[in-house]
Amino acid sequence: MVPDNTAPAWASDAFVQLLELERQATHILQNQPLFLPGLLQTEEYAAAMLAAFSDSFVHDKVALRMRRAAGFRERLDGEQPPGLTVVVDESVLRRRVGDEAVMDKQLGHLLETSGRYPTVRIFVAMLDRGAHAGLAGPTEIIERDGVMAAAFFEAPDGDRIATDQRVLASCRARIDSLIGSARVVELSEQTLSRR
Repeated sequence: MVPDNTAPAWASDAFVQLLELERQATHILQNQPLFLPGLLQTEEYAAAMLAAFSDSFVHDKVALRMRRAAGFRERLDGEQPPGLTVVVDESVLRRRVGDEAVMDKQLGHLLETSGRYPTVRIFVAMLDRGAHAGLAGPTEIIERDGVMAAAFFEAPDGDRIATDQRVLASCRARIDSLIGSARVVELSEQTLSRR
């Protein structure tokens, strides 16, 4: 999804591998209990979020994230758009990242994206429904033609890629059960109005 294949020196090997996996993905499933996934972030949201994490390479990291998101949008506009299924915790939508204008633009971007692209589905795990399996941590599953190829785990102590089918099946079952539960609703103006 990032047009050039040059990886910055600060990018983890797992993240570089993720970029290639995403280019080949026919479906991506994400669970994000902490912040909005990079593929759905606006530039302002990404800058505010990354500035909170680190003081090094923020500008370069934002630029990479925006190229990645732009590449994904190009695929969404193509003849065979990939699927994207995302579950975010409601706290992610309620937590202000940047100022109100940044959040308003970001939340508008989510609604616009889910409304414009039929292969993009965004779900919200509601706070008033209690704890859920998605709180175990952020996960991204990459599928190619209905087959799980890998899972990406982002963590402060280092990113990692898993390809073991048992791990992938466990991650997929967790996301599927979360989406199928009464705790999760599809993103709408009504869910956003709760913030």
